[in-house]
Amino acid sequence: MLEIARARSEELREAMRHPQGVLALGVGNAFGARIVKTKGFKCVYGGGYYAAALRALLDKGLYPSDYMIQHGRLLAKEVDIPVVLDMDAGGAGVLNIRKHVMDLLETAPVAMFHVEDQVEPKACGQMGGKSVHDFKTAVARMKCVIDSRNETRPDCLFMARTDAFTAAGHHHDAETGGDIDEVIKRGCAYADLGADIIWCEFPGSHLFRAYERFAEGIHKQYPNLPLGFNISPSHTDWNATSVTREKLNQMGYKFLFCTYGLLYAEMLGGTWIFADAFKKDPIWALIGLMEQVRRHPEIGSINQFLDIAEATAFEHRYDPTAAERFATSVGHR
Repeated sequence: MLEIARARSEELREAMRHPQGVLALGVGNAFGARIVKTKGFKCVYGGGYYAAALRALLDKGLYPSDYMIQHGRLLAKEVDIPVVLDMDAGGAGVLNIRKHVMDLLETAPVAMFHVEDQVEPKACGQMGGKSVHDFKTAVARMKCVIDSRNETRPDCLFMARTDAFTAAGHHHDAETGGDIDEVIKRGCAYADLGADIIWCEFPGSHLFRAYERFAEGIHKQYPNLPLGFNISPSHTDWNATSVTREKLNQMGYKFLFCTYGLLYAEMLGGTWIFADAFKKDPIWALIGLMEQVRRHPEIGSINQFLDIAEATAFEHRYDPTAAERFATSVGHR
């Protein structure tokens, strides 16, 4: 397994060095992974949102702690192309983080995995109410992730994600719409520790200046470090965006992926068609997909379908921090 894992990590590393970078589609099961490979994609993304939704759950840390590890094993077994896996916030504490990272890398030949700096129970980065650890704690937890990776499979790529741009209590920068200085600070700190790629979760597709500022800030210290970018169906403003795959690549966003676009495509019966369109032009593919979704008002959003309003109300009822968290953060609710 180790030889296979090493080869897939190197394959992904090399692909991100190409001018066009890597384009990946998120899948929820082995069947989806096979479709993505068949359509010519060079990478499969296994995200927590999709995995949770297939169990009719919101992406709020509701599945068992080892669920994504099992998910990674399943996807990596099914296809012989690199698999990138979402490991959420890593675990409740540093001992949990260490165990989860080592269990994953000892049993699943994933090419890359990512961990975010949210406080558990975590939530989808596009949802409101999320909180992030303070800077010192976040850095310590990321160090635990990277040290555990280095002890187990140092060749496996690690993508460090920050959700601090619009988390609860964030500073609102007028130019970028979020706490741009904090995410640059965190991204550089995670790179200092040895993260191979940095991902900042942004709340919309209209924040072009934020994408630029983040890339500029990271590359000022790490000129050649690749960045990750989520071409998310949660963003409802793709029609108004000026962003393109080419512009993102020029800024250094070399790992572009769609977390759960295929989930909408499955609901509309168009998985095969969407995969073709996304490979050709990811931005316009998502515009077309969401236009189809709007023609079917009974679908609404997947968050609505999974009762996000009820979940938000439940948090307000029992969690004394909920009111402030939701009032000072941005996202679906």
